[in-house]
Amino acid sequence: MFDFIKKLAYIVSVVFIIYAGFRFGMPYYRYYAFKTDAADIVRFDFTVRDAEEEIRKDLIERAQELGVPIGANQINVYRTEDGYRVDAKWQETVDLLGQYQKTLSFEVEVGR
Repeated sequence: MFDFIKKLAYIVSVVFIIYAGFRFGMPYYRYYAFKTDAADIVRFDFTVRDAEEEIRKDLIERAQELGVPIGANQINVYRTEDGYRVDAKWQETVDLLGQYQKTLSFEVEVGR
C-alpha cells in the first residue's frame, strides 16, 4: 500500500511540474516569438517611408495571432536615422491552480 501511495505522489509531482512548466513557458514563448517577428517587421518595412502606422498594425495583428495581451497604446514605433525602432511593454499573470499568481513583465526593444 505504501508503494502505491509513493508512486502516486511521484506521478502527481511530475504532472504538476509539467503543468507549471507549460503555464510559465507559454508567456516566454509568446515573448520570444513576438520579439523575433517585431525585428523582422521593422527590418522589412524599412524601405517604406512613414510606415509607423503600418508597422504598428502588423505588430498588433501578429500579437493577436500569438495571444500576446497587448494593445495599440502599448506599442511605440519611432522613426530613426537608420530606420524604425519598436518599443513594446506588457504584463501577463500566470495562475497555478488558483493558489499562486505571478505577474510577468515583458519588454521588446528592436530597431535597425
